[in-house]
Amino acid sequence: MLNGPFVSYRFGPYLAYNLPDKNNVFDKINETNSDENILICFGEIDCRAQVKNICEDKNKDYKEVIDEVVERYFSVISRLSNRKIITFSVVPELKEEPHWYYYKDNLKDFDCPKGTLVERGAYKDYFNQEISEKSKNNEIKFISIYDYVKGKDLYYLDDIHLAPDRVFYLIKREFIKNGLTL
Repeated sequence: MLNGPFVSYRFGPYLAYNLPDKNNVFDKINETNSDENILICFGEIDCRAQVKNICEDKNKDYKEVIDEVVERYFSVISRLSNRKIITFSVVPELKEEPHWYYYKDNLKDFDCPKGTLVERGAYKDYFNQEISEKSKNNEIKFISIYDYVKGKDLYYLDDIHLAPDRVFYLIKREFIKNGLTL
């Protein structure tokens, strides 16, 4: 999808954790010009739906689970070292039970929200913190619009997903603030 100076690709409901197994992501990135910025954003589904399950199944703290997700995510990013990679924050949900009209009858879906809105918010805050830190340590730019959109439904298409035409100017602003070219 073309949006001003951006072209966006939706790969499906991919987890940051499983990204190392998703060759079509590598294929698409390898099709781009090596001088183009590539903004990567995975992890929202991990935080919304998987962290709580793993914590309960393996009796682990959420930070330990997220640290493993981030390590796997960055194992992919490190394979893209010849590209101009920018990592992007995951964003908060708007409601305690987002998309409940769908999930209430499909509680077993892998991406059905798990945990409270406060818990999922803590997962996303920690995930973004770790992505930001790991990006900095690897000399990769990290941009975030998390604080701009948190709790502001005007930026959303629905309870979970952002409206591209309403957030691209925020992304452009973050590019400029971080010395990145469009």
